[in-house]
Amino acid sequence: MPRIIEAPKIIEAAGNKPKRIEEYVGRVNTEHAEVSVARMASPAG
Repeated sequence: MPRIIEAPKIIEAAGNKPKRIEEYVGRVNTEHAEVSVARMASPAG
């Protein structure tokens, strides 16, 4: 059954220059491992 996803889950990746992942659909936000839709912001360098 389709459902509305109000906002992404924010995942902070480890590292000396941490990455920010906004997951809309996937294992963390919707508990489905078959598909992942996310946006990742990574600092330069």
